[in-house]
Amino acid sequence: MSLKIGDNGEEIEAGMLAGSVAILCSSSGRLSVAELDVGSELGTGTEREMVMGLDSMQPQIGWFVYQKKDVAGPVYEWSAAMRQF
Repeated sequence: MSLKIGDNGEEIEAGMLAGSVAILCSSSGRLSVAELDVGSELGTGTEREMVMGLDSMQPQIGWFVYQKKDVAGPVYEWSAAMRQF
C-alpha cells in the first residue's frame, strides 16, 4: 500500500506491508517424554527424560512502514520496525 507521510512539513513517499509477519513459539506447560541419544564407551543407547518444550505456535500480526527511494526501479529502504498488536 502506498502512503504519504507528513514530517514537519516534509512529505515522504512510503509504503506499508501488513499481515502475519512473524510466529511466536511458546510452551503450554505440559511435560512430554523425549528420547535422548546417549553415547558411552560401552556403546550408544537411548535414555528417556521428561521435558517441557516449545509446543505451541501463534501467528503475530503487525505491519512495516518503509520509505521509498528515489531511484529507477522498485527498490525500497526498510526504515521502521514492525508494530505489534
